[in-house]
Amino acid sequence: LNNADMALYESKRQGKNRATFFNYQLQQFAADRIQLEHELKYALSNNEFELYFQPLIRLKNRQVVMLEALLRWNHPEKGLVGPDQFIDIAEQCGLIIPIGKWVLEQACSTIVRALEQGEPCVPIAINISAKQLTNINFAQETQQIIESYEVDPAMIEMEITESTIMENMEESLKQLNYLKGL
Repeated sequence: LNNADMALYESKRQGKNRATFFNYQLQQFAADRIQLEHELKYALSNNEFELYFQPLIRLKNRQVVMLEALLRWNHPEKGLVGPDQFIDIAEQCGLIIPIGKWVLEQACSTIVRALEQGEPCVPIAINISAKQLTNINFAQETQQIIESYEVDPAMIEMEITESTIMENMEESLKQLNYLKGL
C-alpha cells in the first residue's frame, strides 16, 4: 500500500490523468523529500534562510527604483540553496506560510534599518505563493507585520503569478482587495 501511495503521489505531482508504476527511485525520492522537510523545519527554526536583494534600475537615470527580495537557504552542508530546490516542498508541507512571514519580516526590517541609517529607501518586492494567498489570515497577518515594523505599506510590493491567483480566485481576490486597501 505504501508503494502504491508513492506511485499515486508521483502521478499527482506530474499532472492528472496518468498512470505511474512504483519503482525504487520513487522510494528514494520519498525518503529524500521527507529528509528535506525535516531540514527545512530545522532551517526555519535556526535562521538558515537569507534574503538577497536584486535592484530594479531605471535605465534613463540609473536610479534604483525597487529591490526584489530573493530567498536563499544557507544549508550547513550544501551551501547556498536556491528556492527552486525547496519552495515546492515548503508549499506541500505547509512551511511556506511561516517562511513567507519570515521573508516579509526581513523585508520590513531592512526598510527600517535603511531609514534609521538615513539611507535612501525604495520599495521591496516579495514573492507570494498560492498557499499564502489562499490562507484566510494572510492579509490580516501581513497587515500586522507591516504595522509592527511601522513601515509604510507602499514600501512592500507583492509579486504574484497568474497561476497563483487562478488556484482559488475567490479567496485570492478577497485577500488582494484587502491588501490593496492598505
